[in-house]
Amino acid sequence: MKKALFAFYSFMLICMFANGQFQIGHTAINFVDSSRNNRVIPTEIYYPAVVAGENVPVAGSEKFPLVVFGHGYLTIFSAYQNIWEALVLQGYIVALPRTEGSLFPSHLQFGNDLAFLPKAFNELNATSTSLFFKRYSEKVCVAGHSMGAGATFLASAGNNAITALAVLAPAETNPSAVAACNGIAIPCLIFAGSNDCITPPSTTSQVMYDSLDSQCKTYLNINGASHCQFANYNFNCSFGETTCITPPTITRAVQHTTVNKYLIPYLNYFLKNNCQSWFNMQDSLSTATEVIWQQACLPQVNCTAPINRTTKNITSTSAKLQWLKPTCCHTIELRYKLSTAQAYSWTNVIGAVSSYSLTGLQPATGYTWQVRTVCDDDATVKSPWSAKRTFTTASNRIGDEGTDDVAEQSEEIVISPNPGNGKFIVSCENYTGYSIKFVVYNFAGRKMLQKTEPVLNHNFEVEMDMTMHPKGIYILQIFTPDEIVTRRLVIE
Repeated sequence: MKKALFAFYSFMLICMFANGQFQIGHTAINFVDSSRNNRVIPTEIYYPAVVAGENVPVAGSEKFPLVVFGHGYLTIFSAYQNIWEALVLQGYIVALPRTEGSLFPSHLQFGNDLAFLPKAFNELNATSTSLFFKRYSEKVCVAGHSMGAGATFLASAGNNAITALAVLAPAETNPSAVAACNGIAIPCLIFAGSNDCITPPSTTSQVMYDSLDSQCKTYLNINGASHCQFANYNFNCSFGETTCITPPTITRAVQHTTVNKYLIPYLNYFLKNNCQSWFNMQDSLSTATEVIWQQACLPQVNCTAPINRTTKNITSTSAKLQWLKPTCCHTIELRYKLSTAQAYSWTNVIGAVSSYSLTGLQPATGYTWQVRTVCDDDATVKSPWSAKRTFTTASNRIGDEGTDDVAEQSEEIVISPNPGNGKFIVSCENYTGYSIKFVVYNFAGRKMLQKTEPVLNHNFEVEMDMTMHPKGIYILQIFTPDEIVTRRLVIE
């Protein structure tokens, strides 16, 4: 009987984790920042757990990303239960520091606390006695509401440990969060409320969005939303809202649902590399009526063809085709044909993952094959076909072996001088394509230059003249047959 119950319980846990649902564990840690006179940072931590409770084991065996969340002015951490419940159930660790809750908080110290916690979690991840030993993915979003949202910009300026930002109704801080935005290039998602009288969008969040240097920034102004409804009810925030001329016209529950609709896929993409989540977020924005939105992003999902393509186990009638699946991949399409056949004679295979075994082949015969990546569930986003590979099956003679005829070609793209004065030379030898396309963006996502050049004899050397553009950092995207290569250009 006990064995049966244990088996049933184990089965239920497996099903629960497979469906992406977790229980919520909780622990409290007083972190100490020795670089600031041993400043103590009491922090409430909620995490995916095997069972709900205090200091219970972390669920499963995977590594989870971290969301560090900063509270609003005079708002206790428990007001953000809506945030940690939504995120923990999706597989995130949520850490909420309880510092700077006084009448006269230090925004700078609070920003430094938010910046410190990812470093503290790195230590927990490496400590064998820690609850989070080898359970933190080292991907982190710093987030917050109101004062805490403004402090995220202070925490993020020049901080390489932070992956992305997400802020709710950010308030201006001292030192200035707006000024800090000028030095922030990481992805940022900003929520505002159209009926927010505490941090009016036109003078706070909109200005911050405009000031960001982020390679991908998104601004969502929720219709009818208020400042305090981003959190659960709490007296201090609600009391401050009593002077509002325009009350909210949507409920707190609707406001929370709207935040989760966009926040969760945003985090799933930037912290979990889930490309479909990015497509889902863009689909939601394209038909959105609950928000007025702006977005300035360099192309986020590089849908690239599989690399490291090889042919193994070649016999007279069969061969195994292998490749390395890209990060963004829903499935793989394969096509193959006799090398002497016409271009329209391909046989297509849909649904391969990282290899495919061909059977029923002809002996002593050459075959050509290619693969490409399908990057979304709807099969509307596909990479170019990879460069062709050929192989020859073995003959029927004893001891004869088939051959993989084409070695993987190296496409090392060189940019020089970089940094430079604005004139760059982009070159490559042993290039597999017949043309090359370049697109240059500034950090606001605006296209600055585009050109396509023919490629002869498998090499090219192209000059890009950027001398008419201001000094700074630009993003160069190079479209090859197999992938989209992204590089930085620096004009000094």
